Amino acid sequence: MYCPHLMPATSSSELSRQSTANESRAAPAAAGGPEGCATTRTITDWAPSPASTPKRRVVAVNADAQLLLAELLKVFVREAAARAARQAQAEDLKKVDTEHLEKVLPQLLLDF
Repeated sequence: MYCPHLMPATSSSELSRQSTANESRAAPAAAGGPEGCATTRTITDWAPSPASTPKRRVVAVNADAQLLLAELLKVFVREAAARAARQAQAEDLKKVDTEHLEKVLPQLLLDF
C-alpha cells in the first residue's frame, strides 16, 4: 500500500512539519496509522536509520575471518563462472555472456 506520508523529507523544515502532521493525525494502534499505514514515528522506532544513531561503531574484523571470507569469495566466483560456462554450453554457445550468469545466479545464491 502506498503511504505518501512516509516519503523522506528533503529539508529540516519539511521534516518538522511532517512529524507535526503525523503526530496530529494519530490513529488507533490496530489500524496502523492513517489509511491503514504505519506512521513515520512507528517506522523510525522499529528500524532507526544509521544516520540517526549518535555514534558510528567501528567494527574490527579478525585477520583469520578476513582470510576465510576471501577464500569463500574466491570459491563463490569460481563456482559462478563454472555454472555460467555450463549454461552457455547448454545453449550451444562458445562465449559466456552476462545473461548466462544472470540465469545461474538465483540457484547459486540458494546453494551458498
